Amino acid sequence: MSGRSWIVMAVAAGALSGVAFLGIIAPSLVSILMFYMSPLPLFMVGLAFGLPAAALAALSGLVFISFVLSLKAAAFYVVSMAIAPVVLVHLALKWRPAAGAAEGEAADDSGREWYPEGRLLLWTAFMGGALVSVLLLMTGPDLETIRATLSQMAGQMLKMSGAADELPADQVERLKEFVSVATPLVSTAFWVVAMLFNLWLAAKLLRAFGYETRPWAPFWKLTFHPRAMVALAVASFATFLPGVLGLIGSVFAVALLAAFAILGFAVIHGLTLGNPWRSAILAVLYGGLIVMGWLILLPLVALALADLTFDLRRKYFRKHPPPQD
Repeated sequence: MSGRSWIVMAVAAGALSGVAFLGIIAPSLVSILMFYMSPLPLFMVGLAFGLPAAALAALSGLVFISFVLSLKAAAFYVVSMAIAPVVLVHLALKWRPAAGAAEGEAADDSGREWYPEGRLLLWTAFMGGALVSVLLLMTGPDLETIRATLSQMAGQMLKMSGAADELPADQVERLKEFVSVATPLVSTAFWVVAMLFNLWLAAKLLRAFGYETRPWAPFWKLTFHPRAMVALAVASFATFLPGVLGLIGSVFAVALLAAFAILGFAVIHGLTLGNPWRSAILAVLYGGLIVMGWLILLPLVALALADLTFDLRRKYFRKHPPPQD
């Protein structure tokens, strides 16, 4: 798009993102999906027109939400849904002269290697952990206060849904306690997955609409630097720390576990290339994820760690060469 017409596109994308963010005020499945899709316009305009467009779109969304809701809501929008797309767009559009792909970088015909998708995934995980940690610290300075605040919020949600009136008091208290413990962890994993889904969908839509954007390596090539295992080990160790430090460690551990589970999916995609049962295997895997959740994710994390440690895919591809891109 020539001239400064990208400015109009960026402002419109920011307003559209703000409209989607308004889903936060209406507790329904559709509104929640709208809320988590609010980064999509920022990713699209950023990948299509560059970092300035992404930043302008985020600013436009901030102004829109400030006008419609409040400055506090606008600040939450920026922290939760706008900063990450701007940062990820900036990283995704970085490139260097081709010198041999070290982490499965996508390359183009101009001899450029683009920022590795694996690092984008890890950055997303770290930002998700940082975001949820900041939000938790805003609710209170210690673990007891944070848990009490989350329990109170859970109680309000149960009253709004009517469940508090239908369940016995002891079950309501146990449910509130469970929600107060699970909410930070589930929210972290869901935010990471949602942000990555928006990035993936933006790239797909832009290609479908005919926009020239950076190339993306096939999913089965996704990999991490081995130092990512050190980060996971540190976060896992931090979960045993007392008080709020242990809670923050748990948040970062869950964010990184989500990233490693996605890497595990990539390993499966790679190891099943050329297998006549590949579609069935992947269908069972993804279906099992919906039904069994963590029972599927934990083996995927273990597979990802094994791949990084023992280089499973490279050894497999020596005997079974992958298709040429």
